[in-house]
Amino acid sequence: MKSFLIKNKFTAVACLVVLILSVMSGNSLPKSAIPNIDKIVHILMYFGIGAAMFLDYFLKNKTFALWKNKLLMFVLFPFLFGLAIEIIQGFLPYRTAEWLDLLSDFLGGILAILVVLCFGKKIENIIKKSTDYTN
Repeated sequence: MKSFLIKNKFTAVACLVVLILSVMSGNSLPKSAIPNIDKIVHILMYFGIGAAMFLDYFLKNKTFALWKNKLLMFVLFPFLFGLAIEIIQGFLPYRTAEWLDLLSDFLGGILAILVVLCFGKKIENIIKKSTDYTN
């Protein structure tokens, strides 16, 4: 387990942050006049989890080239993590579980996949240049 967490440290940290924010009392979170802002926050949090997964993948494989072989993992993990959070929230007296939250979580994960599909090679080149990584 320790080895898995070390190899996936960015994903683990992103999930921990999302978990903490998701089980906090709603009274401790800032209020906003923007309708459905919480859905946007869900999309951004799960985009962050997806992005962290891709970063961990890149650090292990030194490329995004083969990530499509693990597409199911990149789709399912954020969704299942979001489902688990919604189930937990259903048991908390100060939180509620919502289907739209789960949909927003899923969309955030999909958005991360779309960003890598569209910009993966450019992102890879930027990371390689900034870290002076050479094969």
